[in-house]
Amino acid sequence: MRRGAHAAADGSFGRSAAGHAGRGAALLFVALLIGVGLLQSTDRSDTIGTTEASPSTTTKTAVTPAPATTSTTAAQPAHDPKTVKVLSANGTATDGVGAKLQAKLRTAGYNTLSPVTSNTKLDTTQILFAAGFQPDALAIATLLGIPASAVVALPAKPPVTVGSANVVVIGGKDILALLAAASTTSSTVQRAPTATTSTTARTTSTTAHATSTTSTTKKP
Repeated sequence: MRRGAHAAADGSFGRSAAGHAGRGAALLFVALLIGVGLLQSTDRSDTIGTTEASPSTTTKTAVTPAPATTSTTAAQPAHDPKTVKVLSANGTATDGVGAKLQAKLRTAGYNTLSPVTSNTKLDTTQILFAAGFQPDALAIATLLGIPASAVVALPAKPPVTVGSANVVVIGGKDILALLAAASTTSSTVQRAPTATTSTTARTTSTTAHATSTTSTTKKP
């Protein structure tokens, strides 16, 4: 009992407990500082990772190639006219339109089929094309003086029997004036050589007559 009383009176037990408590608090404070440091380090590394990832994402978006449509959508060339089968059809009440169209297209070198009569009458000319022959239809439209808006794909039920034709030209009322103008120009060009030939023939006849007269005169 004296030993316990002596310990209590001495205060060593209290000092020991206080020392342990102080060391515990110090350890807790150090642990807290380490934890805060680790959290800050983690936040900092996350921020750095996010900052570094952003530029790479932006770079990928910047270098994304343009759609390949522009490079692959090159204009398809037209075929050689002699390999393109063209069917001309009369879509008016005027006779001979199909035949005139055929003659014009044949002169341009196209492989023309026998002209036919359309089941429907049209005010404006239509140029229908089979798959792969749109450039040829556009070239024919330019040849005939028809706007490109008249060029359309062959419908499921065309107004004429297409057969083996690659392009079908159905002449409407608007083509009559163009064909008439072309016919007038052709007639004018063909008349000039005829007049020259006639003049040459007269000159030759006159010369021959003069020669004949001279020869007769010179006879004894």
